[in-house]
Amino acid sequence: MHYRREIDGLRAVAVLSVVLFHAGIETFAGGFVGVDVFFVISGYLITSLIIGEKAAGDFSFLRFYERRARRILPALFLVIAVTIPVAWLLLLPPAMKDFAQSVGYVSFFSSNILFWKQNGYFDTAAELKPLLHTWSLAVEEQYYLLFPLVLLAFLRKGRRWAVVALAALCLASFTAAQIGSARNPVKAFYLLTTRGWEMLIGALLALHAFNRSITWARSETVTRYVNEAAGLLGLGLIALAVLSFDEETPFPGIYALVPTIGAGLIILCASPETLVGRWLGWRLPVGIGLISYSFYLWHQPLFALARVSKPQIAPYELLLLAGFAGVLAYLSWRYMERPFRNGAIIGRKQILAFSLAGSVLLALFGWAGHVTDGFAGRYPPKDQSLIAPMDERTSYVWRRFQERELKDFDPRGGRRVLVVGDSFSGDLLNALHESGLDKGLQFSTYRVSASCGNLYLDTDLSPKVSPKDRAFCRKQNWYANSKLHELMRQADAIWLISSWNSWQAKLVPQSKGNLERDFGRKVLVFGRKDLGVLDLRQMLFLSEQERIALRIPMRSSHVAVNAAMAKMLGRDFVDLSMLLCGDRTTCRPFTTDGKLISFDGGHLTEDGARYLGQRLTESPETRRLMGLAD
Repeated sequence: MHYRREIDGLRAVAVLSVVLFHAGIETFAGGFVGVDVFFVISGYLITSLIIGEKAAGDFSFLRFYERRARRILPALFLVIAVTIPVAWLLLLPPAMKDFAQSVGYVSFFSSNILFWKQNGYFDTAAELKPLLHTWSLAVEEQYYLLFPLVLLAFLRKGRRWAVVALAALCLASFTAAQIGSARNPVKAFYLLTTRGWEMLIGALLALHAFNRSITWARSETVTRYVNEAAGLLGLGLIALAVLSFDEETPFPGIYALVPTIGAGLIILCASPETLVGRWLGWRLPVGIGLISYSFYLWHQPLFALARVSKPQIAPYELLLLAGFAGVLAYLSWRYMERPFRNGAIIGRKQILAFSLAGSVLLALFGWAGHVTDGFAGRYPPKDQSLIAPMDERTSYVWRRFQERELKDFDPRGGRRVLVVGDSFSGDLLNALHESGLDKGLQFSTYRVSASCGNLYLDTDLSPKVSPKDRAFCRKQNWYANSKLHELMRQADAIWLISSWNSWQAKLVPQSKGNLERDFGRKVLVFGRKDLGVLDLRQMLFLSEQERIALRIPMRSSHVAVNAAMAKMLGRDFVDLSMLLCGDRTTCRPFTTDGKLISFDGGHLTEDGARYLGQRLTESPETRRLMGLAD
């Protein structure tokens, strides 16, 4: 297989797209498609290598996997080794536990499965994960593990048969991706079954290039002008995806055809004789392409840890970090990647021992981080409220709400209250319980996601809901939930509690009116809470007196929504934020005895729930409005 400079140039396009996307540059909101371009390139190069060696009678599985280890592991181990001590200094135990788990999963090339289970690629929390980008390495390595066996089995029946079989696999994977992007987009984004078709496109291109008698996209008589046009079209398709796609673009289904076909056209038609081939073959893009693997590895840990240390980091600062990642990439390519690829410098036994030892050490670190809850013992007992595991905190928020979900009322019990809402409902139930204000009350609850709108309206709210949430929100149509309606008729009062946003707030009065009209029950609306942007890591360095004195500005969007709802709803609105914070612009994150109130700026810790319960106890007017006992 001869070297093609333009493919290294195409790698540069791919890696720069991804880096600029992760830097948060809005113009490159679709830069995540750079990974799709990488997949097509990988499929093409790996297949070309295998069929070339097989044709020469020189293919060896051992040598194939040895080359993969030399190519992938040294730079990967280096980046993780450098990232671990920085993460140790910057990450609180919950985040450190997640990071350690990702390190362990990387050692088995299965981090894509971990990230699928944890959250979506476009979620805000995802950009704080130093190893998020390793999901694509996991997909590629899973593909490399299986593909040589599959390809050689197909080739035994002939190259034409192999083309048909691979095309069928490609179509099946693409179909799964299209269905998955609508039904379960996070799963479809991360898994080999819905990503494999992109690498198979590259494989089919390699088979075509190796045997020109198999043609579907071009023939030997295709003129230079057609190649010119196809190369320009390919580059244009990639640019279109990078510049016009965003996190709401359904992916990786039919939209992923845009960058993958673009990459395929460039691989198929661009050459030093074409304009695009010459552009991509220039020294600068080729140089970036040569270090693209290390560049890809370095950029995400730098970005994620910088965002942890400085939550309000500016885009220009991330661009400076991108430049630094480029410098690190060159150094690791020059002094790590190249030596390890040279069998004369590092022999087979050494690379295998290095690979095994590195994988074991990463797995052990991952295990240790998991069982110690992110090495929580690093911090003294006085800081435990700041470093509690996130799963414990969220479990506390939801516990009482979930125990009462769609629970039937006891006719012989106390006052019946139906609570409809999101996790903020759990906070209120916890506050009532911790303060004893729930005596004489029985609750039934119904969960509505904050993204869907806690609204009783006979209208289609889909245009207002984020596209990625629409399918999920259609299942939460409580306007037509018969069990819920039965409970609303039995209830003495209905409480609506959510982290309202502006479009939902405008519709709450209409929703409230519909409920009171259809069920004849008093409806009380509770406002959202906001303790501002919390940096728990920075709070670790404050003394107890400094924590107690601290006040943090509320977000302007929160202030605007609460003010609008208070004006529209009047006495039927409970301003929990005002109760909790004492004013409408700032809030204290710690109680007067130094206990943490909220762990994320919105949801309450157990101490925070007690604090809100105390504030409710001290407000007779609010207690009367809620029907609480004195």
